[in-house]
Amino acid sequence: MGFPNSTAFDCMEPPALSEKFQRARTDPEIDEAGMARHPSYYFHMITFLVEGVLFRVPRQYFEQESPVFRTMYSLPQGGDSNKLDGDCDHKPLRLDGVQSADFVQFLRVLYPRSYRTSEKLNRNEWESVLLLADMWDLKKVRDLAIEELTHTPMEIISKIVLAHRFHIDEWRLSAYAMLVSREKLISFEEAERLGWDFTMKIQHVREQVARNTTHRVFCWSCGKATSCYGKGKGNPSALDTMTATLCQVFGDDILGESKKGFTGLESIGKAGSPIDAALEAARSAVENVTIS
Repeated sequence: MGFPNSTAFDCMEPPALSEKFQRARTDPEIDEAGMARHPSYYFHMITFLVEGVLFRVPRQYFEQESPVFRTMYSLPQGGDSNKLDGDCDHKPLRLDGVQSADFVQFLRVLYPRSYRTSEKLNRNEWESVLLLADMWDLKKVRDLAIEELTHTPMEIISKIVLAHRFHIDEWRLSAYAMLVSREKLISFEEAERLGWDFTMKIQHVREQVARNTTHRVFCWSCGKATSCYGKGKGNPSALDTMTATLCQVFGDDILGESKKGFTGLESIGKAGSPIDAALEAARSAVENVTIS
């Protein structure tokens, strides 16, 4: 059964041009009539089939940005070698497991409908873009989606779930600190979303911070409420305690290779140590979070 608005000529080449057509497919600079193709502004099109809906867009953006699609098009094709999947409506490239609504948002970013303004997407739409960019390894689009979501208001549990799902390491420390400093306890439903192992680790950090910062007053030396009793950096502040405990519990995620130099609370602010730079970045991230 044919697709609506398709023609019988969609996938056919005139027999007299078959030899030239073969040559044109292997030489990007000429077409079947021997005319030159512009290297930047001659677009090969591709047809996708997503949940029963056809999409036809320029192909090179997928190939340029995604190693997944580059590999797909470098593999030998079965059947008629002149007709690759995606060449026409009668032979679309099927994207099984992809939702049409997600694909539309992805295409809005890849192919803006107006050259004057960028597309305005909401949080859920950017999450759709991130999902497909991550799936197909389009790094630039993935980075753009993460940047947009970073500046989008988001409930802390959802932010941590996204950080875990898509390995957004730059969100982890500040998001973990926000959850630790939150007065509200983690609910059963939230623990289900976060995973019980992660929830237990966060609870451990909360207990450590509460135990070490029970008596807190405003310190003029530190410039914040601490447990150092006016002694400046002589005693750990709530900020340092939280930073050290988060780094200790989630070291692999937060510090990476620098974890090898981490020895606990005494590592915080220890100038010249190999971990000092990583810990200072961690401390700065936690400092931006209001500690209740």
